[in-house]
Amino acid sequence: MLFALKGESFRQEVLSDFLAAFKSLISTNMSADVLRSLSLFITYSLYRTSSPKTLRPKRSNIQLKRQGTNVYTPTSPGGMSPRVEEAMKRQVGVMVLEMYVDLLCDPSGTVNIKKFARTVTNKV
Repeated sequence: MLFALKGESFRQEVLSDFLAAFKSLISTNMSADVLRSLSLFITYSLYRTSSPKTLRPKRSNIQLKRQGTNVYTPTSPGGMSPRVEEAMKRQVGVMVLEMYVDLLCDPSGTVNIKKFARTVTNKV
């Protein structure tokens, strides 16, 4: 399910149901590997570079522009621009973080937060 969150784009209505199912699945099998994977996903989605590196245009692209030929502009398979897609990934990261907090801060006990403290390092 994490691979789907990393690679796919979801509509808001579908995403809330997806995260509810994901939360119930995680709560039944909260292992150290799951805790680490979720932490890494959240870190990955929230701390990407905010602006893509600007590359110097290639000489061939400059020549194509002079000739009036359209130069390829990157878009995602869903048709969104890279900036919109990055904002969506950040929003998904925040939603997963909220779900993670709900799982760890369980009012019935401290077992989950203690397991988290043992398994997830400070680097993450």
